[in-house]
Amino acid sequence: CETVESLGLKTQKSTDHLYTSTVLDEVLSIKTYYERKYLLHDKNINYIQFSFD
Repeated sequence: CETVESLGLKTQKSTDHLYTSTVLDEVLSIKTYYERKYLLHDKNINYIQFSFD
């Protein structure tokens, strides 16, 4: 988030553990092929949503 904010962008949502966080919604709960591969190796899925205003 520090880099996003240093560029003058506004962080909307951010998490280091997507599938155990409160930002999870119907769309974000869909796991991609690569997310499933990472999760099988006990890796976290990071997520950030930002805006330009």
